[in-house]
Amino acid sequence: MKLTNKKGFTIVELVIVIAVIAILAAVLIPTFSSVTKTAKQSAALQQAKSGLDSVIALTGGVLPDGTLFSVTDSEDGKVSYNFEYKNNSLQTNTDLKKEPETAGEGYYAIYVSAKCFSTDANKAREKTIPLIVSVLKNTFSTATTATFSENPDTNGDYYTMTLMAGNTAVADTPVFRIYYNGDINETLVVFIGNDD
Repeated sequence: MKLTNKKGFTIVELVIVIAVIAILAAVLIPTFSSVTKTAKQSAALQQAKSGLDSVIALTGGVLPDGTLFSVTDSEDGKVSYNFEYKNNSLQTNTDLKKEPETAGEGYYAIYVSAKCFSTDANKAREKTIPLIVSVLKNTFSTATTATFSENPDTNGDYYTMTLMAGNTAVADTPVFRIYYNGDINETLVVFIGNDD
């Protein structure tokens, strides 16, 4: 009868293997999260650039400096990435402040996805409304949500929006004109403040 000599790993060998795996994880996890963050920001910038092309086409090639392109990749629709149109290019911007010189003057033109006004608009609005409110929070700090009008203006060009604080409309806000376009993603809002 032949006897086999079964030999397993020693405790020292197992500890060494576990230590090596722990060291590799400690080195690689921050690298992976950095790569993921960069990839998400790059994807958001590409989405903003696509929206920029669409909006420039809609506005006849004219777009004022300071126009904000706000992108979300979160479920609650809060701003994840903010890009400002300045000197004919998009630049990363962490400051959401974009307002008329005096609250109550002028209007805001806001470009959103056409999905917000489709027959099944609820899903798109669940992201778009919080995204718009996030952008406007610095100007109208009492705003908690917003409501879209059910019908467009008489020409059918745009809808309107009312900022809400709970169940009450926020006082002294400008006119909000909501334009929509099929080329704009539901996670992007283009925000143009105008105090003329």
